[in-house]
Amino acid sequence: MAGRPPTGSGLGGVAPFERLGAGTPARGAVWFVPVPITETLLVTGRAPGVTVVPMREAFQSDQAPEPGGSYSQGIAAGDLFFTAGMGPIDPATGQVVGETIEEQTAQVLDNLEAILAAAGLGWGDVVKVTTHLQELHRDFAGYDKVYRSRLVEPFPVRTTVGSQLMNILVELDVVAVRPSR
Repeated sequence: MAGRPPTGSGLGGVAPFERLGAGTPARGAVWFVPVPITETLLVTGRAPGVTVVPMREAFQSDQAPEPGGSYSQGIAAGDLFFTAGMGPIDPATGQVVGETIEEQTAQVLDNLEAILAAAGLGWGDVVKVTTHLQELHRDFAGYDKVYRSRLVEPFPVRTTVGSQLMNILVELDVVAVRPSR
């Protein structure tokens, strides 16, 4: 039936399918399905050219530090992928790596790269970076040198702020775009 989502009453006891916007779905329309991230998404009878995606999917890498609280390392929501803020923590030891901004920035980028890889992404997929520096004026040049050596042009948009960080010099989080599936 035109203008209606794929048939089904939802999965795992969750609400029925939802679509952003109104009207008849055009080719390439995206249906968002509110399913728990642990559910398997099975959809049959969907309209040609309509993509059905789970609203959220968590990603984790053992090559990045375990979350220190109740959060995920990375979450995909539709075509976007978001990481948690990462510090310069060695995933094997749980200890802060390095004493200089350059050493700590390299470790943070290693951690983020591992999370991106767990989602099948890389630096070329990153569109936004948020950076927190303990000592903004002192450390920006050293941080930026390492950042430039690892990210690819065109560089993502970036916000860099001075922040009160707990026993680390730098923390970053990123937003990436996932290729069409």
